[in-house]
Amino acid sequence: NVMVNDLRDERLEQLSKYLSHDQYRYLIITLVVSDDNLLKQRVLGPRDSGFRNFERAIECNRNIRQRSLCVHEHKLDNTNHTPRQTADQVLQIIDDFCLRNISDYHK
Repeated sequence: NVMVNDLRDERLEQLSKYLSHDQYRYLIITLVVSDDNLLKQRVLGPRDSGFRNFERAIECNRNIRQRSLCVHEHKLDNTNHTPRQTADQVLQIIDDFCLRNISDYHK
């Protein structure tokens, strides 16, 4: 299953707690941007979402970049990447995760 969402930090912690059983294998991929000006351009540029508060977006992004990783989380910096490049990186992370878990499962 794949879930795409903008989970708040407390929800990520809850998710990790609820899925901490051995029967669940999951991966969290968090997208971040290391350039505040680029993030501002993305928020204010043409987009489907109604969210336009670039100051809040920059604050949230900084907080995410600075906090520790949650269990099974991978932070992906998609600064200067096209959506296709980001998608390719996400797929590679998922492939690597699946390969690791399949080999662990068969041990």
